[in-house]
Amino acid sequence: VCATPWVLLPQLGVETFAGDAQLVGMLHAAPAAGAFLAAATSGWTRRLDRPGLLLIAAAMGWGLALLCVGWAAQPWLALALLVLAGACDTVADIVRGALLQRHTPDALRGRISALWLLEMNLAPALGGLALGGAAQRASAGIALAGGGALCALAALLTGARNRALRATGWQR
Repeated sequence: VCATPWVLLPQLGVETFAGDAQLVGMLHAAPAAGAFLAAATSGWTRRLDRPGLLLIAAAMGWGLALLCVGWAAQPWLALALLVLAGACDTVADIVRGALLQRHTPDALRGRISALWLLEMNLAPALGGLALGGAAQRASAGIALAGGGALCALAALLTGARNRALRATGWQR
């Protein structure tokens, strides 16, 4: 919810970087490039002893990458950071999805999967609403940096307060 960049990318591309529609398209495509790279090389995730730690780190990575996009002065840097953010987001999705499937009782798996899909659709919509409002009051860069910082902080605090998540393994 805190760091959903999609609504801000046109403003970043045109106003912050003085770009055009092509740059805005590249900004939108960059996270997908990172997602592709992460998904294509994700086999290593099944060998983790404590995937909960990776989930926390990936969520923090997403937030920190977007914080840095908000402060980026050059479009190439913002593009590279968005690639990194996309990779972090995909790693988090892979681990979160696997953990949900492994640790959810069979009788609840359908309902839990439905709630996860709801979250995946609702959170970006609410995040876009919040960041769009923040960008109207400040700027797209400041809104994105603030949202990224809040996301990273929320991931850090969640990880720090949730020993079970930090200790979570693949075992059922």
